[in-house]
Amino acid sequence: MIVERWLHLLGAVLAVTLVRGAAVFLVALAVTGLAKRLAGETRHLIWLGVIGSFLLIPLAWLLLPTIRIAAGIALEPSAPLRVAAAPVLCVGEYARLVERAGPPAATRQSTLTALSPFGAIALSLVVVWLAGILVLAARLAIGKGELLGQAAQAGRNDRLQAAVDGLAGEMAVRGRIPVLLSPECRIPFAFGIIHPRILLPQEATKWPAGRLHSALTHELAHIRRRDLIVQTGSYIICVLFWFLPPLWLAYAAMLREAETCCDQQVINKGFPGPDYAQDIVELARCCEGRILLPSISSAVGRKNMLNERVKRVLSLKPGRRPFGTRGVVKVLAICLACVVPILALSAQARPAQEPLYGTWINEDFGTGKGGPQKCVIFPDGREWDYLMITDKEPHTESKLIIEKQWRDGEGNYWYTISWMGWYYGYPDKNDGTCGSKGYSLVKVNASGTTIESVQAESRIPDEEDWSLIPHPVYHREP
Repeated sequence: MIVERWLHLLGAVLAVTLVRGAAVFLVALAVTGLAKRLAGETRHLIWLGVIGSFLLIPLAWLLLPTIRIAAGIALEPSAPLRVAAAPVLCVGEYARLVERAGPPAATRQSTLTALSPFGAIALSLVVVWLAGILVLAARLAIGKGELLGQAAQAGRNDRLQAAVDGLAGEMAVRGRIPVLLSPECRIPFAFGIIHPRILLPQEATKWPAGRLHSALTHELAHIRRRDLIVQTGSYIICVLFWFLPPLWLAYAAMLREAETCCDQQVINKGFPGPDYAQDIVELARCCEGRILLPSISSAVGRKNMLNERVKRVLSLKPGRRPFGTRGVVKVLAICLACVVPILALSAQARPAQEPLYGTWINEDFGTGKGGPQKCVIFPDGREWDYLMITDKEPHTESKLIIEKQWRDGEGNYWYTISWMGWYYGYPDKNDGTCGSKGYSLVKVNASGTTIESVQAESRIPDEEDWSLIPHPVYHREP
């Protein structure tokens, strides 16, 4: 069924993103945990790379060629297991796995609107997923609207604007950055992707010069680093995959490292670490309980985040300079080199117990010279047919290629097969001459104990042929 197949594909994409994204997250966690002396810029780029990988993973799975690392993983084509197996398969293997469990071609048109229990559950989960996206997107839109409302009502101060202009020139921040004062604002923060601005509390005009300059330096550092763009883009990815915990953890880690990078710029400007940490604590008291929004980069609203940030500020030493373009490209290239194998590697699926393979006996085809006929089908696609069960060599050898396979509503296994056959022994005993070729429609019952088939030379037999052409019944050899 078309709808259910799309649901399976969507479920597979999400499963691949979760499992492979979690693997990327764990690698980043190990790297940042073991390499204690990594610069804040490096850590920030690593976590940014992790967030970006959650968008690259589904695209790579759908579009890029893969590298097979296993000969085969045994899989039953049941609906839940297909989705669970998707992270270790390439999209082509997964599509074939789905195809094997689909209904016969002649019955698909009549089941376009019927959903299996698994399909109904999958559709419900998709609705929940989309609802979560809408809720988070609405939250972001409401936050942005409130922020723009504060900015529209905010006032200006020439002295503060002159201070910002001077600091922006020293820090090589391009363009003029307006500074606004709002009575509703509790903490300083920068906002605006295209036209960045800085919003300050109304009482900022009464702050000590040191606190004011450190706060402005911090926010200008966010603008110079383009954190406003990076954080908004990262948040959008988090919204798309809101149900993946590793993604939110990576987002939180990226925000923390962004704060550390900007705090480093404050320390580099000569502000004493203890004094700067004290200013952060004082600001936190003014905004206790405030939720960190993606448009606000100052992470001072939660007690544990505040404690961690103060510890980091006290450990910072002046002199460490921000990355240039080369440094950014280098770190991102290393991240990409680490992620590509996780994106590309996959295994190959094979049925856990393929019912087509094995030895089959037809007692009705006895020739009177030794008993019933025997047929042996091997996993590599060879088929040996014996005129009598006691024969030592096959009368015919065929090469089978499974074109499609599926299961019907009763659990029977169906196959459409193209084949070439050689008579009177093996191909090398007949100069490699093909004796015949054609197509078969094969059915193995749900228990895997009987097999039936019909053949045609120029086309794949259909259900009409199945009802008109006699199809001998073989039983699996005990």
